[in-house]
Amino acid sequence: MSSVQRLHDARGAVLIHVTVALVAMTALSALAVDLGVAYVGRRQTQNAADAAALAAASARAFVDYNSAPLAQQSALAAARANLVWGEQPDIDAADVTFPACPPGTPGVAGSCVRADVFRTSYGRSGGSPLPTFFAGLIGVQEQGARASAVAQMRAGAGTSDCVKPWALADRWFEAPGGDPADQFNRYLDTLPLTLLPDPDSYHPRDGWTLPDHYGTRLQLYVGGPTQPIGHGFIAPIQVHGGGPTSYEESVTSCAPTSVEPDQWYDQETATIPGASGHGFEALIAFDPAASWDPTAHGGRGAVVGGCMADASCSRSPRWVAVPVFDPDEFVRDRLQLGPASARIHVVRIAGLWIDEVTVSGEVYGYVTHYPTLFITNLDTPSNQSFARTVILVR
Repeated sequence: MSSVQRLHDARGAVLIHVTVALVAMTALSALAVDLGVAYVGRRQTQNAADAAALAAASARAFVDYNSAPLAQQSALAAARANLVWGEQPDIDAADVTFPACPPGTPGVAGSCVRADVFRTSYGRSGGSPLPTFFAGLIGVQEQGARASAVAQMRAGAGTSDCVKPWALADRWFEAPGGDPADQFNRYLDTLPLTLLPDPDSYHPRDGWTLPDHYGTRLQLYVGGPTQPIGHGFIAPIQVHGGGPTSYEESVTSCAPTSVEPDQWYDQETATIPGASGHGFEALIAFDPAASWDPTAHGGRGAVVGGCMADASCSRSPRWVAVPVFDPDEFVRDRLQLGPASARIHVVRIAGLWIDEVTVSGEVYGYVTHYPTLFITNLDTPSNQSFARTVILVR
């Protein structure tokens, strides 16, 4: 074949086109597949970081605010439970830190937790990079992803989430030794209260507080207008407009009523006999498998079992928010205005775990924090606040 004929011969041209196409397809495959792996890995790494930060903040909010190791271990467990491209992500305790919250974030200093999660060998000794498939043909054997998240425990003095129409008497003390001519002191001396050296001792700062009184077991009793006030005394209040039907419904339902310090409430006078007792029993029946374990979390105590343990609910119906009232003002109102006219002055809200109703009708509960969705008055110090929630802030 002459040289001229070879120039016009088309044989082998397809092979050249196929070769060029294969190179282009390999490059496109590397872009589509390997970048797809990177994208999925990045999203999964971010999910792991979000879970780690939320778990750490939850450990501080609902277990032990002051335990950094507990928060770190909770973050590690949550991150490692969220696989990234089929493998556990790379995270250790040093990757869970407690920085200042982002500027403009409401809340208390020191209430934020940051988690950094990796699937890369870049800058990580012994890290676990993401794989490549087609990019390996051009010498790129691995790729990586990293993500970070910041979660915050927010806490406040009030809540608008599932408040019950029960006002709990604040913790207070009474001792003999007051002026015997003082009618108020004579009346107080008849009440079954813990004795301390200072007579007539009540101040909101000395009432039910966290973390001092977390896990305190109380015998709860719904008292009438003339009944002595002791620890565990609950006054029915008109949160939802009064009346026996609305009172019973507000006991067993989850109404979004805002309650916070310095609000005033009238006593509920139209309750039918047994309405409160039936309410306690109904709340327990909503989640009968749950209980309070005083040995959990190193003896601090916690709710175990039930719908929260099997993830069928985010918060047990037995975990309720109640207004806490000033018993000093309440007793003075009883003397000055009459037992039925005394009003309830809220000093804080608290969490109660409704634990049991005995065969003889005694009701027991535990003072605890309250995991809420809607917090008011965010200025309360985080480790002392009853109403708490956890959110992602970055």
